[in-house]
Amino acid sequence: MNIIIVDNHLSYREGLKHLLEINLPNCCVEVLSFHETSVIFNHERITDLLIIDPFLDKKKSEKIIDKSLRENTKVVLLTSDICKEIDTMLFLKKSIHGFLFKGSRTSSLISVLISMMKDDVKYIEPAVANILINNYQNSTPSNNLISIY
Repeated sequence: MNIIIVDNHLSYREGLKHLLEINLPNCCVEVLSFHETSVIFNHERITDLLIIDPFLDKKKSEKIIDKSLRENTKVVLLTSDICKEIDTMLFLKKSIHGFLFKGSRTSSLISVLISMMKDDVKYIEPAVANILINNYQNSTPSNNLISIY
């Protein structure tokens, strides 16, 4: 399994790399800052999972995510907070596998990432789910809702 982590926070991406290598022994993890992402576009090796903080450099992130999705790479957004709702919705409309927060409990974060790799699980943080629910409720006229009673 090949994983690429794109994040500008050196200590975070290195720590995550080591945790993934410990928990996924046959895994190769490469870490990059946004300044080094040209490597991704010249990458010959198949990447199974891309972990990226899309809000650090939105334009580069979109290009990297789109390229990765075209190559059937699973994409996980890992960020420190939710930015604007419109930006969050833009990334959620892509075929990503997860939207996680860096502040999550380490054991939970690693467990979710492993499930995504092995079992094709998709996951979004509850705060992100709230954005989706609010967006859906605000865009659906109440008279079009189907009553279950």
